[in-house]
Amino acid sequence: MPTKCFLVHPIAKRRQWLRRFTFSDRGSVCPASKWGHDAETRIEDAVVPVPAPREYESGSEWDRLTTKSDLRWPVKCAKCDYRFVDGDEWQLFSWRVYADDSGAEFIPHPNHAVPGMMWWADWLHHDGQCIYWDNCTSPHLYVVLPGGHEWDVMSRASNCTKKEDRLHRCWVLEGSAPNFSVSKNGLTCSAGAGSIMAGNYHGFLRNGFLT
Repeated sequence: MPTKCFLVHPIAKRRQWLRRFTFSDRGSVCPASKWGHDAETRIEDAVVPVPAPREYESGSEWDRLTTKSDLRWPVKCAKCDYRFVDGDEWQLFSWRVYADDSGAEFIPHPNHAVPGMMWWADWLHHDGQCIYWDNCTSPHLYVVLPGGHEWDVMSRASNCTKKEDRLHRCWVLEGSAPNFSVSKNGLTCSAGAGSIMAGNYHGFLRNGFLT
């Protein structure tokens, strides 16, 4: 069944968690996940300004700490019986919150993404440079596919047939939000027929629907 797409935009809010974890490459491995021990507690949202257009902002903040006396810090790993010690990592982890036209809130991250959600990624033009193209002038459009994978429509396809060329588009975006279509019209390469394949999903973006 086709998935209807909808556009979200950043709002003046970041969702926050208190996180404790360990690094698996330093010898502390969770037997359940085979990675480091990890646990987080959701706390109040932070009110922060919306970034200006083309202003770089990473999806998450990894380096801000809050007081260690906060009683909401996790005390044990979420997947095993390991109990954190003071020398383990302390992190105030946050993600920018986005909203649709109705005010419903979303987080553009694989653990929280909703299929059909789309947003403009201004940060891919950090300092006016696009990592894929020399003639790119607009933000990149991200779309969450069925299965949860994120698709950068303005990126280079893995099977691009013009890998040295920085002027064409592997996917040609047409229409207006949220009723976009992706085609092979215009200056493009021979990769695919305008479809996207990620994980178990292989389909098209047509008139605002993932088919």
